Parts: sequence; structure tokens; C-alpha cells
Amino acid sequence: MRSKNHVLTVLSAAFAAMAIAAASAAAAEGVVIGSVNPVTGQTTLLTDKLKKQFPDGGAIAHLYLLARPEDAGYALVRVGWALDGSCHTELIAAEMSGPDVVLDGPQLQLLFTCEDIDGRCASTGELLHGMCSPAATFAGCKCLSDPAGGAGGTGPKCKKVVSVATVDLSDVLNDWPHH
Repeated sequence: MRSKNHVLTVLSAAFAAMAIAAASAAAAEGVVIGSVNPVTGQTTLLTDKLKKQFPDGGAIAHLYLLARPEDAGYALVRVGWALDGSCHTELIAAEMSGPDVVLDGPQLQLLFTCEDIDGRCASTGELLHGMCSPAATFAGCKCLSDPAGGAGGTGPKCKKVVSVATVDLSDVLNDWPHH
């Protein structure tokens, strides 16, 4: 009887080790969230894989990929509003693997955020009229009007906030960890 229990214990440990190794390999490979056409440079984002809310419950209105000017990588840009109605934008580092854009988790590097200045790009009442968005050069942030209307213009309504921070992959992807 002891040898059967010992065999079961060894088998259970082996299966657990294989499951941990498989999960680690999946995390090491990253999660494909989009692709870049090598001829045209056009990006495609797999939005069905991505959450539509920030961790605080605020709405994400726009998701897109933006080329990082300093290297060959990309940033996943999440533009919207924090739960309190203030503008909030996150730029999350993404890497290239062939033509695929990959989030390499479980911890993702937050490049910077765009925040509104004194509520000047924030929502008012039921109307969410403005959003902070990164400049294409990554030099700063600007306030954009919502496609539903209202001129947001550009100007000192948003600021770039740089901090050494990470974002959990589970706060970005709908299905993480994979089931």
C-alpha cells in the first residue's frame, strides 16, 4: 500500500511541476494583442482580448497601438476616464515578436500616464467631453475632444506623468490567467 501512495505522490508532484512549467512558458512567450503589417506599417489590435475598464472601474473609450520612437517596440494606449470622471490614459510597453505585438507579463511596464490638470479635460455631468492622449512623439500629452462632440483643443489641459510602475496583465486582458 505504501508503494502505491508513494507512486501517487510522485505522479502528483510531476503533474504539478508540468502545470507550473507550462504556465511559466506561456507567460514567458507573452500574449499576442495585435500585429503590424511589415509592408504598410498598419497596426491591428485584437480588442476582444482587452478589458474595457481601468482597474478602478473607469471606462476605457479608446484602445490603440502607438510606435515607440526610441526603439522598435510599441505601446498599448488605453484612453478614457478614471472612476471619478478625470481623464486617464495609460501607455503600456509592448514588444514585437515577428509581426506580432506582444504583452510579456504577468507584470507590464507602465511607460507613462496622461492625467488632466485641475479637471480641465474632465467629464462634466453626463457628458464625457474630453480625453487626455499622448503626443505621437511621446513628448507629452494633449486633451482631445470626444468623437461625440465638444472641442477639447490642445493646450495645458493634460500632463504627462512618469513613474516607475507596473500593471498586472490581469488588469489588461479579459482572460488572464488563461483557463
